[in-house]
Amino acid sequence: MAPFERRRTVPFPVIQLLPFLLRRALAPLLLLWAALAHGAAPPPIAMHHTAWTARDGVPPFVIALAQTEDGWLWLASSVGLYRFDGMRFERYVPPDGPLPSINATALRTAPDNGLWVGYRFGGISLLRKGRTVRHYGTADGLPAVTVWDVLQDGTGTAWAATGMGLYRLRGERWEAPSDAWAAPKGNTTGMVADRLGTLWVQTTDATYKLPHGAQRFEKLPGDLGRGQPVMGPDGSVWAGDQKRMRVVMLKPPDGQQAIRHLPVAIPNSFMGEIARDGSFWLSSREGIARMRADGSRTELSGRGQGLSGGVVITTLQDREGNMWISTTGGIDRFRPNKLGQASLPVYLGEARAIAPGENGAVHVDRYTLPAGATEAVGVPPGPALPEDRNLTTLYRDPTGVLWGAGLHELWRMEDGKRVDVPRPPDADGATVYAMTTDRSGALWVAFRKIGLQRLADGAWQQPALAFGMQPPGVVALHADGEGRIWFGHSNNRLSLLEQGKLRSWGAADGLQLGAVRQIVVNGQQVLAGGSGGIAGLVAGRIVPILGTGGEDFVGTTGMQLLPNGQLWLNSGMGIFAIPAAELRRALANPSHRVAFERFDHQDGLHGGAPQMAAVPSLVRASDGKLWFTTTEGVFWIDPARIARNPLPPPVEVLSLEVNGRKWLPQNGLALPARADNLRIDYTALSLTMPDRAQFRYRLLGIDEDWQPAGVRRTAFYNHLPPGQYRFQLTAANSDGLWNEHGTELAFSVAPTLTQSTWFRVLAAGVAALALFLLYRLRLRRMAGRIRHRLEERLAERERIARELHDTLLQSVHGLILCFQAVAMRMPPQEPAREAMESALQRADEVLVEGRDRVRDLRSAAGDAPALAENLCALAESLAPDGSPAFRVEVEGTPQALHPLVAEEVFAIAREAMVNAVRHAGARDVEVSITYDSGCFRLQVRDNGMGIERAVLDAGGRSGHWGLAGMQERADKIHARLHLRTRGGEGTEWLLTLPAALAYLPQPRRPRWRFWQDGDDNTEQAA
Repeated sequence: MAPFERRRTVPFPVIQLLPFLLRRALAPLLLLWAALAHGAAPPPIAMHHTAWTARDGVPPFVIALAQTEDGWLWLASSVGLYRFDGMRFERYVPPDGPLPSINATALRTAPDNGLWVGYRFGGISLLRKGRTVRHYGTADGLPAVTVWDVLQDGTGTAWAATGMGLYRLRGERWEAPSDAWAAPKGNTTGMVADRLGTLWVQTTDATYKLPHGAQRFEKLPGDLGRGQPVMGPDGSVWAGDQKRMRVVMLKPPDGQQAIRHLPVAIPNSFMGEIARDGSFWLSSREGIARMRADGSRTELSGRGQGLSGGVVITTLQDREGNMWISTTGGIDRFRPNKLGQASLPVYLGEARAIAPGENGAVHVDRYTLPAGATEAVGVPPGPALPEDRNLTTLYRDPTGVLWGAGLHELWRMEDGKRVDVPRPPDADGATVYAMTTDRSGALWVAFRKIGLQRLADGAWQQPALAFGMQPPGVVALHADGEGRIWFGHSNNRLSLLEQGKLRSWGAADGLQLGAVRQIVVNGQQVLAGGSGGIAGLVAGRIVPILGTGGEDFVGTTGMQLLPNGQLWLNSGMGIFAIPAAELRRALANPSHRVAFERFDHQDGLHGGAPQMAAVPSLVRASDGKLWFTTTEGVFWIDPARIARNPLPPPVEVLSLEVNGRKWLPQNGLALPARADNLRIDYTALSLTMPDRAQFRYRLLGIDEDWQPAGVRRTAFYNHLPPGQYRFQLTAANSDGLWNEHGTELAFSVAPTLTQSTWFRVLAAGVAALALFLLYRLRLRRMAGRIRHRLEERLAERERIARELHDTLLQSVHGLILCFQAVAMRMPPQEPAREAMESALQRADEVLVEGRDRVRDLRSAAGDAPALAENLCALAESLAPDGSPAFRVEVEGTPQALHPLVAEEVFAIAREAMVNAVRHAGARDVEVSITYDSGCFRLQVRDNGMGIERAVLDAGGRSGHWGLAGMQERADKIHARLHLRTRGGEGTEWLLTLPAALAYLPQPRRPRWRFWQDGDDNTEQAA
């Protein structure tokens, strides 16, 4: 079919799409033309790039970006206002009510953590600290058209750029400036206020400025087209001139006068942002471009480089220096890498060989990178080699000679020229694993096929070393400053050749490195790395070195000890830096796990350390930079100038969830009772590497110390008791810089009915009452039992009294009568009668004494002796002359004591009074009797010499039983007897006895049976 016929068959809808397709086809051609005009296609932006799209939660068509003082990144989209903490996108609805529209088009920060929000169909909102301050609409003077920008100038006046021109806020109303202001009309696309307070405005057809304090706009000459004026870090103001493919300076830097412009290599580009380093960020239909401040280099990243969308909408640089891009498909972040990458041609092997050069240069495979360069410049080391003839090893000996080896060649550099060195027989095609030179200048080479070889005086020889294996399997070599040569083997062995003697370490010595690929010696410090990790050799023993969190540094093929003792590793899991102090602790204590800093893909690293060739994979240049070769390229870092994030991350509590119900965090929040499952969500607003932020928290009232949470952004607590709590939170950024202030949230948990204070007081009172009643019940039962035993003893005494009265006394009385009858029959003058009458007189006295004893045994309640009177009578008998002075006092209402109690109490008091007179030499003796409703107390005090400690320890004086007898009497009636005495300070006896045991029962019985005695028989007996 002819071409013409094919064109005729094009359907009508496709014909309509031809202009669009033509534009899409011409755009890449224009881009290619611009790139060729500048010499080469723009490389991608050399920064770490992360893209988020709809699958990550990005709202569609993000048209504006802003970052408030608290660190939140805000997104204005066609479906609402969103905020982003670096990890999660959240649609934001103020807690005091929804926004008037979900179609936001403008965002601009305001003082005091404020945020202006403009809407597509008119209206402006002012939020402050997440809450609505004011909504403005047509009733407040705004037109019902799109708001493109809102900002406050140097005077504090708020201006709004709308589709119908500028509006300013006066009081509580917006109004268009009068004609005297000569303000721009029509569609106003962007504004910026410089450091001097001048307001710069750009419309679709002109650019204007309003000097600080002026009331009339000045129109600038020329037509820049639609765009956004931006201010640079030096105070200059720029705008994009899309028609002429350039950026134009509207205002020179502070203190300068020169006005200039720079050509732009990317067509159809708009001014986006001027970064803090002075570079220009330009948005275009082909992606985002970064142009150096002097315009000498432009980088471009589009869809082919992972940009989230095809067309860039807006840009923003956050407070940490990250550049944020919104596109038609999502948002992107560009941030500086800690690692730099060398720009080199494509390499077909596992990894390039590297070696340090002179003056900070580094040799990479067949190229040389001078100090400060990141692109392959200069000449290759020697004549060019075919692309398939890769170098496997580069080595710079102590004299500065560079040696190179591949599968088929071995050479050295002399006076900038490559000199080929013949290889040993059968070495063609053999990989060179490692090279080193000894003190004599001989070259040692570890070949893959033929093993270890030594080149001395132009001749090769195989060293006669008994490694205990054939072939030797040497894959690492190192000659230290003491003339020793170290060998690393492929089968987990480390060997040392010193003064002709060979020594080896293996698995039996604790070596677990697998293939030993790297050896570093610094004085007495020996370190080795391999496929199994790293280890040290200390005093002849192997010490494995492990990191915190279970890190084992596997696949280490590059090691460097810096002058400050810091150890750097190039491993299969990334690049590691171990502080000198941590390394020393690990070598001294094998159980210590070293802290470290890790550099991986988030820091600009790609690939991992090579495991087969290109060893060492880490070298240190003479300017201090470290160079790493990986399976994806060559990277470098300057340990003395690592880019750090100097801003501690703000932290914020996002929500509290109690038993599945969410609560907005605010101080004084009162949570419901039964907080069985409390979840606290929080975040750190560090947008550089948010997934590396570290958290710690504590809940005052529960946690005694800070709880490390790692990267987790949720705290959990179970079964919180009621009370007041304070949740304290802090975080560190990706470089370990902690926010020392953090944040704090105070809240309370309400008690349940059973957890309330009044309920607990009531329960405690009930429990105390129950315990008291149980105690009283127990006491009464015990008293009943004791009284029962006392009554039994009293009944026994009465029985004995009856028996004595009815038998012995009656019989004695009968005998007396019989003897009296006999005596009466005798004559009065009979001597026997006088003797008998004398005996009868004595018998009558005995009978009277016996009757008195029987009377005492039968004493009843009413017969109990009056204790106070008896003690007074005793005092008079002990001190008839008034020395010592006795005083007997009675407190309370006297009550009848149980006879046995009264008897024992009197005996104890008598012994105490007698001791005060006879042994203590007291001048005053005081006896106190207290009749209390709860207990009976007897106290005897004197001011004598007291009782010696030796006498107390012995339980009394030798041959005297007074003290022991007093205690025995007290124990008999279940009383407590306390003695307080000190030599020269007198003696005090205190006897206490519960009322239930001391007093005779009262005739009136309690009304409640609960209060009755535990033994009814005892009551009746009493």
